[in-house]
Amino acid sequence: MATKKIATVSDVGTLRQELYLLNMKKISGELKETHKLKALRKQIARALTLENNPTL
Repeated sequence: MATKKIATVSDVGTLRQELYLLNMKKISGELKETHKLKALRKQIARALTLENNPTL
């Protein structure tokens, strides 16, 4: 059986901090790879889904 990783509030907070920093870098022109933003948003959504629906 595969074990599922359950996201914690601190994980989501850390991911949101990273997203904020990447957004600031994008605005200032330092970040050229915008695919990192999409990937991080996807990670946050996945973590929140696991947190709110533990049966998935």
